[in-house]
Amino acid sequence: MANINSLQKMEEIKDIINRKFDIRVHELNSTCLIADCRNWGQWQFPEDMDCDDGEDEDCDYEELTEESSRELEEFFNILRKDYPEYSCTYNTSEKNYIDFQVTPKEGR
Repeated sequence: MANINSLQKMEEIKDIINRKFDIRVHELNSTCLIADCRNWGQWQFPEDMDCDDGEDEDCDYEELTEESSRELEEFFNILRKDYPEYSCTYNTSEKNYIDFQVTPKEGR
């Protein structure tokens, strides 16, 4: 019964994240949600990257703007408050992806 309830909670969390970010789910079960989305929010080249000089080979790397980063963090702070029994994390990666991971906290 606990696994069914855990899976239902994971489905619920997935739906909440999906409404905001239109995610692609890679794994979903009672102990793990792994997903990502691409091109959500506003992205910009890092200030120390100069693609015009021809030296930077990876000129498709961008970072979330400060405003989008703040909005993403605020969303996850609310999610963490609403689901304190879960570890809800994210990080950004190349090609404007945001990777999401949700797992039950130890001892819960």
